[in-house]
Amino acid sequence: MQFDRVNRRKFIAALGGVAAWPLAARAQGRTARVGALMVSSETSPDSPRLAAAFNAGLEAAGWHNGRNLELTYRWGASDPDLLRGYAEELVRATPDVVLAFGTLPLIALHKATTTIPVVR
Repeated sequence: MQFDRVNRRKFIAALGGVAAWPLAARAQGRTARVGALMVSSETSPDSPRLAAAFNAGLEAAGWHNGRNLELTYRWGASDPDLLRGYAEELVRATPDVVLAFGTLPLIALHKATTTIPVVR
């Protein structure tokens, strides 16, 4: 997967949705919990760049991993069984929101939860 101009637009649109979410967490001073299910593998050449861009966008919006944000990544390597298992694992952790990076993660997350918001 190449992180090209179209993917950046989708990424920024998804990030905008995340940045606007849960204001109550900020007001209460608690740590927001976010899960991210990635379609690629952790060793894919684009994976570190995608994660770094996502983290930078969150930080620009005031969300700092380890301070007011607990961000958990899972990398599915385009394997439907692996994605399904990771989706269930992320849902069991009861995050405030889960991000689906790709169609396969989105499908797996929608099968795993109907109560936790899923953002693509």
